[in-house]
Amino acid sequence: MGLGVLNDKHLANPPGTVNITVKQSDHEFTNVNDETSHLKRQGNIILQPQPSDDINDPLNWSPALKNSIMIILAVGSAITVS
Repeated sequence: MGLGVLNDKHLANPPGTVNITVKQSDHEFTNVNDETSHLKRQGNIILQPQPSDDINDPLNWSPALKNSIMIILAVGSAITVS
């Protein structure tokens, strides 16, 4: 593990992580297509956590909506602090 993160003696992977590849040899990794074909993707990336079909799910929001909410929160915080 990196920079100050200790290996867990009890778990194979850290909590909250998902292993989506299977090691076939020392230098080759392949995606598990049979098990992951039903999962939602963005390009070649399997989304984790999986977004629901709900329009109010923040994972389904457009980047413009996410950025506008971030700007509103930043301006509100700046006004509150000053």
